[in-house]
Amino acid sequence: MKIKIWGARGSIPVSGQEFVRYGGDTTCIEIETANGNIIIVDAGSGIRTLGNTLLKEGRTEFHFLFSHAHWDHLLGFPFFKPLYRKSSTLQFHGCTFAQESIKTILKETMRPPFFPVDLSTVSATLQFTEKCRPEFEIAGLYCQSIPLNHPNFGYGFRLHEGDNSIAIFPDNELSLSQPNAKPL
Repeated sequence: MKIKIWGARGSIPVSGQEFVRYGGDTTCIEIETANGNIIIVDAGSGIRTLGNTLLKEGRTEFHFLFSHAHWDHLLGFPFFKPLYRKSSTLQFHGCTFAQESIKTILKETMRPPFFPVDLSTVSATLQFTEKCRPEFEIAGLYCQSIPLNHPNFGYGFRLHEGDNSIAIFPDNELSLSQPNAKPL
């Protein structure tokens, strides 16, 4: 399992010398499995550069997980170039957020007057598997999900491949009201 963080900022992308060390893009994480599958967690502004890189590598199949539906985790999606390639297949896995499906949220993000290209007109093949399960398989990895403590609902994920795992819990507000919480 190889992991690359293409964006880790919250709320809005930033630029300038003071942001060079950690970058200025919003949340986007690439996970490459041992068998070469690509899983993308969140589509913040970092996904634009990731998409360009994946096209140069000749990649055509992508699996998506979204932690939640806030703008900083979606705003780069319309700029993911593989979305406009007929040879690309994008598979979306996950749960409904704030009473809307991933498909509905992406359709609302990519439609006039908010964006000039309607999601229904993109060239890539889009596949949606929207099942809320605490455990599931994605691109050959075992995935566990847990609800986030964040406005409008969301999920954190732990992905396992062999002896390796990564836990991704963006925008999770910890509080003493949670079970087993202790003050630091």
